[in-house]
Amino acid sequence: IIEVSLPYGLTNIGNEAFLFCKKLASITLPNSVTYMGKSVFSGCESLTDISVSTGVNYISDSTFHGCNGLTTVVIPDHITKIEKSAFAFCQNLTTVIIPDSVTKIGDSVFSACDNLANISLPKHMEEIPDWFLYNSEKLIQITIPEGVTEIENFAFLDCINLERIILPKSISNVRAYAFDRCENLKEIYFTGTAKEWNMQIGPSNDSFANATRYYYSESQPFDAGNYWRYVDGVPQIWKPAGSGNGDIIDW
Repeated sequence: IIEVSLPYGLTNIGNEAFLFCKKLASITLPNSVTYMGKSVFSGCESLTDISVSTGVNYISDSTFHGCNGLTTVVIPDHITKIEKSAFAFCQNLTTVIIPDSVTKIGDSVFSACDNLANISLPKHMEEIPDWFLYNSEKLIQITIPEGVTEIENFAFLDCINLERIILPKSISNVRAYAFDRCENLKEIYFTGTAKEWNMQIGPSNDSFANATRYYYSESQPFDAGNYWRYVDGVPQIWKPAGSGNGDIIDW
C-alpha cells in the first residue's frame, strides 16, 4: 500500500501519470496543481482517499476509471465540469454528491458503478448524458433537478431496481433506451401539472411510459387523478378530497 504527497509548486499532472498503480491508496495534490490529464488514476484499484487541488476546475476523461477502492465521492465545489467516464467502473462506489458548481457532465461518468445507490445531482444541469448511470443495480430512486431538458440515450439502462423518479417539468425529451430494462420503475413524481406533461419518449422506454404518474399540487386537489406534494422535504401523495391527509411515502 502506497501513500503519495506531491510537492507544492507542481502545476501539471500528465495523462495516465498513475495509470494502474494498483497499490496506490492515498494521494494529496497541492493547490499549485492546475491541470490533470486524462486517465490519471485509472485502474488504481486500491485508491480510497484523494484531495483534489483547488486549482483544478474540472475532472478529465476517465480520471478515476476502475478505482474500485472508492466508496464515497464528494466532488469539491471548485469543480465545474466532469468529463466522460471519469468514475466509470468504480464498482464499490455507493454514494456520490455533486455540488451546484458543476454545470457539465460527460457521457458514461458513472457507467457500470454496480453498487451506486445514492447520488445528488447539481442544480444547473441541462441534460442527463448518454450512459450516465448504466447498470447502477442498487439505485432505487433519483431526483432529477429542474432545468434538465433531456434524458439522453441509455442513461439509466439496466438500473434494474430503480422504482421511482422525481422528474422536473423542464424535461421534454426522453431518448431511446434511456430506461430500457428498468423493469421495476413504477412511479414518476412530476413537478408540473398534467397539462405541462409534454414528453417525447423514444423507443425501448416501456417501463417509463407505463409508470404511474403523479402530478404536483401544493393544495388539496378536488378533481380525480394522481397528485403529490412535498411535506418536510418528503413526497406525499394526496388522497381524494374529504378522505384526510395523504400518506407519506416511505423512501
